Amino acid sequence: MADPVAVLGEMGNRIAHRGPDDRGEWWSSALKVGLSHRRLSILDVTQAGHQPMVSWCGNWVIAFNGEVYNFEQLRSEVSARVQVPWRGHSDTEVILECIADEGFERAIARFSGMFSLVALDIRNRHLWLATDHAGKKPLYFGWLGKHFVFASELKAIRAVGTPLDIDRASVALFMRYGYIPAPHTIYRTIRKMTQGSCAHLDLSCCSIGQPLQTTAYWSIVDVAKRGSTMPGSERPSPTVIEGVLEAAVRRRLVADVPVGAFLSGGIDSSVVSALMARNSTGRISTFSIGFKDRKLDESKYASSVAAHLGTDHTSCMVSDSEMVNVIPNLPWMYDEPFADSSQIPTYLVSRLAHSRVKVALSGDGGDELFGGYTRYSEAIRVWHGLQKVPYPARRLATLLLKQVSPAIAAADSGLGLSRRLSHRFIKAALHSPDGISELVSCRAFQDLYRRMMSSWSTSPLLQIPSESVHQDPLSDIGLNVEEVGLESWMMAADFQTYLPGDILVKVDRASMVESLEVRCPLLDQEIVSFAWSLDMKHRINGRKLKVALHDLARKLLPREVIDRPKMGFGVPLARLLRGPLREWMLDSLSRARIADAGLLDANKVTSCVAHLLSGRDEEQSRVWTALMLSEWYRATVTNERHGSR
Repeated sequence: MADPVAVLGEMGNRIAHRGPDDRGEWWSSALKVGLSHRRLSILDVTQAGHQPMVSWCGNWVIAFNGEVYNFEQLRSEVSARVQVPWRGHSDTEVILECIADEGFERAIARFSGMFSLVALDIRNRHLWLATDHAGKKPLYFGWLGKHFVFASELKAIRAVGTPLDIDRASVALFMRYGYIPAPHTIYRTIRKMTQGSCAHLDLSCCSIGQPLQTTAYWSIVDVAKRGSTMPGSERPSPTVIEGVLEAAVRRRLVADVPVGAFLSGGIDSSVVSALMARNSTGRISTFSIGFKDRKLDESKYASSVAAHLGTDHTSCMVSDSEMVNVIPNLPWMYDEPFADSSQIPTYLVSRLAHSRVKVALSGDGGDELFGGYTRYSEAIRVWHGLQKVPYPARRLATLLLKQVSPAIAAADSGLGLSRRLSHRFIKAALHSPDGISELVSCRAFQDLYRRMMSSWSTSPLLQIPSESVHQDPLSDIGLNVEEVGLESWMMAADFQTYLPGDILVKVDRASMVESLEVRCPLLDQEIVSFAWSLDMKHRINGRKLKVALHDLARKLLPREVIDRPKMGFGVPLARLLRGPLREWMLDSLSRARIADAGLLDANKVTSCVAHLLSGRDEEQSRVWTALMLSEWYRATVTNERHGSR
């Protein structure tokens, strides 16, 4: 590496959107280690918060992304033991001195917040990396030739200039789930930190290419196990939730810049906004977007909540053209294939909020903690139904379905029966008997849930060697489903996989590209522990979801926003793909483009596109997943092949 400081500067430039307020590079010629940082100034906007930051003792240097909300308590504790000449009041300085005082592993377990950080112990020549308990802030790392690299986004790692090979096994996971779960990435030699973990590299004795061993300092599995074994007499009352949530919201209001809130009109964001309004000195700013499609539009509920709370509300009705205009930027924004189509409205509401505030609170995490996904009750009903039929009989049904599937699919194509039915598994049986046969043959509940979470359950990839296949993240989350129950297992699985791999990635990239920090009170460690200590009937009770949160909402919100079906935060994807995006879709998924990438089976993909164009909305997620892979490949691999970025 000819000029490491210049490379560090370019790596920082690639992610300048994450921190446009300040920049810094630190390089040690003796250790041949450097850090680069781009700062979004939230706490202590003066130069006292400049990074990379060196500790008072001179032995530690840190590059830190995020917020640690208990920094004031930590500062008091450090001050009681060490006479630190504090330079300012940033949380960065506090956690750095906490690390210098207690050591990295002991200190990191005490940080409550959202963060990714890298710290160098100069004296002992140890490089440490860590992410927060939920995995909210990203951290990528790996070997590029002789160099060990790390960054908040892959585009910074690509700035090093070393060619990167696509990991085809990661592509397989992406096509199934619509995201690439940690620790894997789209590249073979690059990994991402899993939630609640830390790792270190001994610079004195490490060899080039040496794998980095990670250690979990926090685990949702441990939290779930503790909750499942808690005696009924020790379980807290669901009425306590108000105080626990309010404390978490207050912690996230500490900032030296304006703070607002995303307000979708759903229970989670509305409760957060209500508690925020109660604890703010003036009117809070709330933001929402709406759609002309009534099936997707929640803006009227958001406006109702805003009026009830007296917030300074900004709402924007999004047009098709505005959504379409976002799509070309998605590959650059997300850096690796990512196919949750709600990435589009998430970006648009982030852009809207950025015009008024620098920090926004959101309701993310409520579904995974308090049981808010309709698939939870649906999975339990389907599993109980399957259990009534002996497995040998279900296996025979699977074989029969596979034999008659072409005839069933052809009949459905002609008669359109699946479009007239509401139950999605019956629809799936008619237009995709192979998929329903896979469902019927599930031997374990984990297999059923994996099938329900899958976009492409039957992989559309070209053949990959069996030894290269990654373990499916839902095959073993470290929790016995019989021990904790179906509901707890699903929520723990989602917290460990879907939340950090999809939801938090979506929010982080969409907001940070607009230099907006999003804080999630519902992901506070105290709330996570509280949720798992509740009796299950206060989370999921039959078909009633998020029972405890709904009870709290009835105290804080208008009734019309509470007793209504869950809508989600989606876009009219099928309509757009058959309309203004049709030609783009056909070009992106043409046989020539698919062949150029050499990753997907063109027959399977073009068949899926044809089904979507014929009116089968159920194909939209599969088509979108293939599109996001194709567009990422063109924007990243093809452009690099031709010397452009």
